[in-house]
Amino acid sequence: MKTLWILTEMFFPEETATAYILTKIADHLAGDMDVNVICGPASYEGKERIQDAAVLNERVKIHRVSGTVFGKNRLISRGLRFLSLTWKLTREFRKRIADGDEVLVVTNPAPILLSVARLRSRKSFSLNLLVHDVFPENTIPAGIIKSDKSLFYRTLKSLFDRAYAKADRLIVLSRDMEDIVSRKIGEHGGRTVIIENWADLDNINPKERPADGKIVLQYAGNLGRVQGLMELLKCVKDSSNDLIEMSFFGGGAVEKDLKNFVEINKMDNVRFYGNYRRNEQNVILNSCDLAIVTLAEGMYGLGVPSKTYNILAAGKPILYIGDDRSEIALMIKESGIGYVFKPDELEDVTSFLKNLSEEKRAELIQMGIKARLLAENSYSEKVILNKYSEIL
Repeated sequence: MKTLWILTEMFFPEETATAYILTKIADHLAGDMDVNVICGPASYEGKERIQDAAVLNERVKIHRVSGTVFGKNRLISRGLRFLSLTWKLTREFRKRIADGDEVLVVTNPAPILLSVARLRSRKSFSLNLLVHDVFPENTIPAGIIKSDKSLFYRTLKSLFDRAYAKADRLIVLSRDMEDIVSRKIGEHGGRTVIIENWADLDNINPKERPADGKIVLQYAGNLGRVQGLMELLKCVKDSSNDLIEMSFFGGGAVEKDLKNFVEINKMDNVRFYGNYRRNEQNVILNSCDLAIVTLAEGMYGLGVPSKTYNILAAGKPILYIGDDRSEIALMIKESGIGYVFKPDELEDVTSFLKNLSEEKRAELIQMGIKARLLAENSYSEKVILNKYSEIL
């Protein structure tokens, strides 16, 4: 039986998107492969959540390294944490990997790519890179590195381009990510394969929200630097539409700034509900009329918000603000399941919100019906996980 090693920062029982996805992949493949996981400690979101993450196949063997406590939202602390974890993961991986093994590495923490690529030159294992983030390109829109012309950035990019190119296969989440990664690795890199994320159709089902005279907009997910959420909030304020109610679920680096903006501008139609658990998604996603997915300018091909697929499962239309060439934008336009605006079209977003009315509700419901059908036909867990079986 072929041996598969999965190398990742987070794994079961964590509930973050990456951990949950890799847990499901490992569980699915364990029937046909000897699956081993090397990962960090089970403490990222709290051990009390073990029952909510997934049911893990007992054949999956987990090898954990110890963690180091650093703050999550401070960039320097996060960098130190990643470097420490990378060293520990690499040391464990080096001890256990054998020639002929299959390896699946996810792109966070980013430094792990450099050490695995170096080992790839010494041992003949098959390297599969699951690209959830494209580094260091994603540091520019996040504001972590200020200029892509700087010597520091160009040096980082050169190092990581070569590391990406060492992979035998690069599994990307979307068409726009395939475009970016193909250019990144050039003609000498491995082949790219698109495998999207999936919708949780078993646990998330459409439920019509009771009419209460409001149109509820919802953003559920990481309140981070690359989501463009402050710009969205300004559009809500400028729309001056009393029919709109805006809900934020989740936490992150810009949460405090968003709350301060709401308080300063006395926006009584905006609510913050904090972090939520995976088993609460069905109730949360069904508490809105229109779900919001955003990516800041410059994020083309650098990431795909995994929450999008569960929005489809809940049968909700999507208001997307991001590059109109991105996967989510293409999916919305091709399937007629929502609205697309570019990050520099904020006046148009404001106008759209200003004109939301009860007359729009029937259109929103019909878009939601099409969204659920799309999830069932193209993004079910079985369909997507079978793609991993085919290539691994």
